[in-house]
Amino acid sequence: MVSRCALWILSVPLLVACREGTESGGGDFIPVLPSVSGTQGCGPSVAAPGTLTPVFTSAAIGPLTQLAGASDAETLYFTGEDDTIHQLDFPIGGGPPLDTVLVSPGVVDAALGLAPGAAVLSGIAILDAQFLVVAEHATNSLVSVRRDLPDSVAPLAGLLLPAGGFADGTGGAIRFHFAAGEPVPLFADASGAVFVGDTENHALRFVDLGGLPESATITGTGAPGDAEGLLTATQLDSPSGLASSCAGELLLVESGKAGFGGNRLLSLAIGGPALFGGFNGSSVAVAGDGTNATTGGNGTSAQLGTPVGLVATQDGVLFWVDETNGILRRLDLTTGLCDCPLFVDCAAANGAGGSFQGTGFSLALGESGTLYVLEAATETLHRVDP
Repeated sequence: MVSRCALWILSVPLLVACREGTESGGGDFIPVLPSVSGTQGCGPSVAAPGTLTPVFTSAAIGPLTQLAGASDAETLYFTGEDDTIHQLDFPIGGGPPLDTVLVSPGVVDAALGLAPGAAVLSGIAILDAQFLVVAEHATNSLVSVRRDLPDSVAPLAGLLLPAGGFADGTGGAIRFHFAAGEPVPLFADASGAVFVGDTENHALRFVDLGGLPESATITGTGAPGDAEGLLTATQLDSPSGLASSCAGELLLVESGKAGFGGNRLLSLAIGGPALFGGFNGSSVAVAGDGTNATTGGNGTSAQLGTPVGLVATQDGVLFWVDETNGILRRLDLTTGLCDCPLFVDCAAANGAGGSFQGTGFSLALGESGTLYVLEAATETLHRVDP
């Protein structure tokens, strides 16, 4: 795996030699390149949404279940409530998916030294052709999972600490704190690294997996807030979805569940390490003003109602779900227009009570350009059809 050297070299001459891109927020912009094995960032284009079609149900789908889409086939992965990991393969020409249990109950428990049934899985990302990365709450850590071998799980990053923590470093010095009841958003990049929405710490973390895992905090102070601007001063309220634009900016939605605003979609331009801690670069809200509501409009005039899950297409269109009313949202980065694509407008979406019945959503793009929405409350995976 190739290390993103600009994120780790603190010597100024070496840092300058490792930088690339354009200036952003006092430091050079380092493009975030999504994993070529997944579809979470800069994924296939999606046709204009029209209807929802249920395509799969399973009792394994729980409140923290999350999805990841593969780029080499119409294949999705999801984390199960019973600490399982499933692989869904959709046949060419349509039809229900083949459900394969990639990781059986108890395997994660054994790998992490937990009592049977203690592991709690949420976020999942496709790192490369061989590995998945999964967030585990009981130990506040990341685990690696082989895509090509069943029941192959190993600790990856983060001290196995039930109480959690907030610390960067190498190997066992890394500490996360994943909030109970909130899925952990993960985003894998092409260099063999993963961005982590550290939910209880209200921070965006970066873990280089090119050798011995090494972490750094991109932004967030450990406490919830709603500040934007320089990454060193940005505050988040409950990160709830990660993706990237094709231009290489990291995109983040925050649910606002801590009550300090949130309900925004941020674009983050990340640079190299700042001389006095943190990272150069900047954040800017591209939708949402902190108000928990679902309204359409351009830019921050559009309001978001507990946004969760996030995917981005190669034509600059973002999708997520406003969990407050179960409404699918869409933002066009080119025009800035944010709407509710399954309805005439967002007022009609609110009047109809949305498209979904409960809470717990995750989105994924299929290799075909199909948008999938998982609804935990009904244990259902929906396909979004034109």
